[in-house]
Amino acid sequence: MKFNQYQQVMNDTKWEEIRLAMSNYPINRQWRTKDIVTGYICPWDGEWYYHFKLGGYKAIEWLEIKAETDEIRSFAFLT
Repeated sequence: MKFNQYQQVMNDTKWEEIRLAMSNYPINRQWRTKDIVTGYICPWDGEWYYHFKLGGYKAIEWLEIKAETDEIRSFAFLT
C-alpha cells in the first residue's frame, strides 16, 4: 500500500504490544480504529483478542481507547 500523505510510524510489533497490553489489563475497555484506506471508523468494541487484529494492522490509521475512569486514563500502556 502506498499513501502519499501518510508515513507509517507503527509496525506490527508495536501494534501487537499495544494489543497484548490491553488484553492483559484487568478492566475491560473499549476501543475503535480508523481505516486508512476507506476512512471507516469502526464502532466502539471491546474484543481485543479477535477484532483488533482482524485483517492485520497495515490499514489502521489510528487507535482510540475509551478511558472511562481515572485509573484507566492514567494507565501507561507503553513503558
